[in-house]
This record gives sequence, structure tokens and C-alpha cells, in this order.
Amino acid sequence: MLHRAAAAAVACLFAGLGPAQAQDHPFQVGASLSINHDSNLFRLPDGATPASVRSRADTLTSGSLLAGADLHFGRQRLRGQANVSENRFSNNDQLNNRSHGAKLMLDWETIGRLSGRLGASSNRSLRKFDPAEAGGGLERNIETVEQAEALARLGGVTRLTFEGGVTGRRVDYSSPRYRARAYRQDTGSLGLRWRPGGATTLGIGLRRTDGRYPNTGDRFDREDIDLFVTWVPSGLTILDARLSRGRIAYERFTERNFTGFNGALKAIWAPTGKLKFTLRAARDTGQDSNFITFADELVIGTSDFSRTTNSLRFDAAYALSAKISVSAGLVHLRRSLVGRRDDVFGSDVTHGSDRTTLATLGLRWAPWRSVLLGCDLNHDQRSAAGIGSSPYKADGLGCFGQWMLP
Repeated sequence: MLHRAAAAAVACLFAGLGPAQAQDHPFQVGASLSINHDSNLFRLPDGATPASVRSRADTLTSGSLLAGADLHFGRQRLRGQANVSENRFSNNDQLNNRSHGAKLMLDWETIGRLSGRLGASSNRSLRKFDPAEAGGGLERNIETVEQAEALARLGGVTRLTFEGGVTGRRVDYSSPRYRARAYRQDTGSLGLRWRPGGATTLGIGLRRTDGRYPNTGDRFDREDIDLFVTWVPSGLTILDARLSRGRIAYERFTERNFTGFNGALKAIWAPTGKLKFTLRAARDTGQDSNFITFADELVIGTSDFSRTTNSLRFDAAYALSAKISVSAGLVHLRRSLVGRRDDVFGSDVTHGSDRTTLATLGLRWAPWRSVLLGCDLNHDQRSAAGIGSSPYKADGLGCFGQWMLP
């Protein structure tokens, strides 16, 4: 998406900050500039151009200031990332906005094989457009996601590891049309992991979630039993999987209730030092699918309010040289949608479904250690049935440049 350009650039930048760089340069500051063109910014069906839209296609220019830190003191490690971006559209200047992202993570360890993690993050950005939801609004809608988490482990280097954690999340929207979708959510979990051998780790856990929608009065609770397996047969292959049996129940909007299996799979294969393949597959209830799919990745993004979401993602990366790399990706999503429609005759439940495919191709060039340049080409397409979604096609092309001062 166009309005995620700055966030994607920052993610690409900090992905290159490894432990070796952290020891040499614990603090980094920099700047980035990205220019992205989208052929269908509002994700409208073919032939549809509402009067409130000045142009279906648009070009977004984003200028960002970046900062990062990676500090080691004793057994502890403190990592931080922050960015602030000015985002300006060429045609639809009513969408101009300032976005930001910040993330702080502390990995701690004490005597007695006790360790854990504390983290907090905040992200503010223009929400992706989906004209079939929330009454078809195409106005500027700023989404704010704040999250805090704490995790403690007892064991770690032993065969048995006990762990427990809590996570709190707050999601708000600036547009009155989306007020009903703002929510609060708290999750607690307890688990046990067993490492029978050096290449395999097995686990079982219990997870409880309580949430509420402050502007509608609706509440929900969720309970899951999780089974985990991690298999690392060699330095070339890593496999992570989760299978869960759970239920989610709402006080008012009971049509979104769900009981059944969900889970996630992540497989990494690096046959050579230059080539790497990553496969991700997941099934979960929509509200959580962007957040809890993989426990080792704190993902902050637009919330998905589908009843269930099935996703499949494949990524490939190849290093042409020490300074040039290419990447390709393919994402496919299938959503089951449930909503409510209110009119003068009352309220009724709506049902729908959609399928979305996103294909990407990227090029990165690092002429110097402090400079990164890149371009991305993408195609986004959706088909839809029922109520709650609409079909669209969109093509995008963007380039960016980043400079970091160690």
C-alpha cells in the first residue's frame, strides 16, 4: 500500500542491523525519502470514481527521520527503533498526514535460568482503504495501535522451559465512521516447552484473551490450547508450527462467534549463502491474525475484522553480489466476513467473502555501508462475493533512498 511506504522502508533498513553492527555502533540516526505511485489508491472497483475522490491514481512522497539503538549491558540487551514521516499526496492532498512508529524491547536474564522480554510499541499511520467496509468511507482515517508485552521464561538452556506472558493492545481510529471498530484487548498465556533433542522443540500452552469495543459496549472472550513444534534439522532449514483449538464468543455480535482449529506454519530454507526462501501459512480469527501468527515477530499493522482469515505467503531473496539483492513475494488471503447493516427498518446480519492476491518484486543496492537504495513493483487484486467487500485491481511502483549516520 502507498501509505505503508515509509514503514516498509524503515523495516528494510533495520533488518540489516545485526549484533555485529550493534557492538560497533550502538546508536544510529538517519533519513529516508520514498516516492510511490499507485494506480488505484482507494481500492475502487473498475469504473467507479466517487465525487469525493479527486483521482483514482496518486503519487505519495514520504520523508522520514530514523533512529535506532542496540545496547548490551551485562546479560541484558536493549533495542529500540523510531521513525517519523511526512506523507504528501500529489492529487488527494486531503489525505496528507504525519505518521510515526516506535518500538522498545528489553531482553533480560538473571541468575537461576530466569529470563524474559519486555516490550512496548506505538504506530500511527493512514489506514488502508477498503471502500466496502464501515459504510464506504474514503476520508482520511488515522489508525493508532499501541501495544505492551511481558514474557518470562524459567529454564531456557535446559530441556524443559516454563513460560508465561501478558499482552495489552489498544486500537483507535480518527474517523467517526470507524469509531465502532476501536477496541481494547488483553491476553495472558502459560506454556511449557520441551527440547528432546538439539534439532526439535515441542510445546503446549494455554491462552486467554479478553476484549471490548468501548464505543459499542460489546465484549468478547477467547480461549485457546496451543501446540508448538520447532524443528531445525540443519543451518539451512528452520520449521516453526502452531496448531490451536479454541473458541471466541461475543456478548452482542454473536454471529462472529467461532469454535474450531487455527494455527500457523513458518518454514525457512536457505540452500546457499545467497539464496533464501520463506513460506508462511496461517488461519486465525481476523482480529488477531496480524498480531499473534508468529510469536517471534511483533507485527504492527492494520487490524483485520473478518470472522476468519486464511493466508499463504511465499518470499524469495537472492544476493546478486555483496551490494545488490533482488526479492520476490506472493501473498494470498481468503477471508470469511460477517457484519451488521443498520437502516430505518432495523438491523440485519450480512455475510460475504473475498480473495486477495498481492505479488511483489524488489531490488536493493547498497553502494556504501551507510546508504541503501531500492525499488519495488507490485500488483494487488481482489475478488469478492456477498456483502462486506468489493473487487479491485491496483498496480504500484515505488523507489526509496536511505542514509544512516552511525
